[in-house]
Amino acid sequence: NMADVVISPPNFINHEGKPIPSLQWPLERCINKYNITSTPFVLEPCAVLSLSLRYLPMSVLGSSASNLYRGKHLRDRPFPTEFGVLGDAAWGIRHLADTRFAVVPVFDSTFRVHTKAYNPESAERMRVIFEALVNEARTLINERFTPARDQDQSALNQTGHRYLTIISEWWVAREAIRRHRGTPKRKWWMSLSGWSARFHKARMNFLLAQCQKTLDRHVSQNIRSAKE
Repeated sequence: NMADVVISPPNFINHEGKPIPSLQWPLERCINKYNITSTPFVLEPCAVLSLSLRYLPMSVLGSSASNLYRGKHLRDRPFPTEFGVLGDAAWGIRHLADTRFAVVPVFDSTFRVHTKAYNPESAERMRVIFEALVNEARTLINERFTPARDQDQSALNQTGHRYLTIISEWWVAREAIRRHRGTPKRKWWMSLSGWSARFHKARMNFLLAQCQKTLDRHVSQNIRSAKE
């Protein structure tokens, strides 16, 4: 009765029905990392915020096809359609502060990985969607987690804003590298702008890893508290 959404990780199989253990969504990574058993528990908003930022643009919800929602809660908060394949992540961020997330760390659903029947989003479309998702996360921190209730929350807010800035720059650098790799190899290796983008992305990877360690600490603290 405490939860508005119950999330659980799915198993993944290929078209032949064989398991794909290498394919893991954020929730399964957390279950493995923090040695979570089969006991259900409720995630506090700070933990959901940390997880949502840590795995952006992936979603702590994974896919809603493997989750259960309180009917009225979902009807009052319909899924956004403007975020394309990142709709689950956008819903989780937009409604994080007024949604109670419960985790059932049991693999009760199975997803078959297959060729998509639709065309993937273009690089430009994904850039627009990703920027909108980052803006949703900034709005969440500014409007629902500010002012901070304590020092831990204040530190999380600062890390969150820094992480969003860095991951936005990382996305731009990644797309620049992809564009350069679409040119003949000789031109790519001789391109100053190509090497500059590669260096910038490496720098952003380093800074992201630092922020991710901080976010992981927030997640660990909150999950420990929730399990006690």
